[in-house]
Amino acid sequence: MKIIDQKGKLFGLINIIDLCVLLIIVLLVGVVGYKAVGGKIGKLSVNSSKHEVLVTTDCYGLRIDEVAGALKKDDQLISLTSPVDAYIVSNTSTVAEDVGVNSSGNYVMTTNPLRKDIIITFKMNVDTNSSILKLGSQDVAVGKGLEIKTKNVDIMSVVSSIVIK
Repeated sequence: MKIIDQKGKLFGLINIIDLCVLLIIVLLVGVVGYKAVGGKIGKLSVNSSKHEVLVTTDCYGLRIDEVAGALKKDDQLISLTSPVDAYIVSNTSTVAEDVGVNSSGNYVMTTNPLRKDIIITFKMNVDTNSSILKLGSQDVAVGKGLEIKTKNVDIMSVVSSIVIK
């Protein structure tokens, strides 16, 4: 079997001129696609700006005293099942405050010795050019709930402050 037969077809299937035109069209589409999409992707990664961010979260009314002790300085945080570039800086626990009613029917702040409030501060490195701060798969914003997860602890908290260094 000849590569080019008497009719000018490659392997007896396609005309050589048609094949050349088809290859030119595919190359043009590839070049235009790279210019439109590929160039922008490269520019985004080059212009990315990583900054250290300190995030403070509050965990209110925990019944388990051991949670504060299980959170250690420099513990790495986990998102879903993967470690992320975030580490605990500090945690403090206090006796939880509750709203109670006094004998005259007024609301008053009281303490609840059976519950603890924990304030957790952690640092993470994020791309500050992004429109949303993310910790793994979670959005990080003041007032938003955030799951604090390490290899020993998994609790829900509320973000109280974000400081970009």
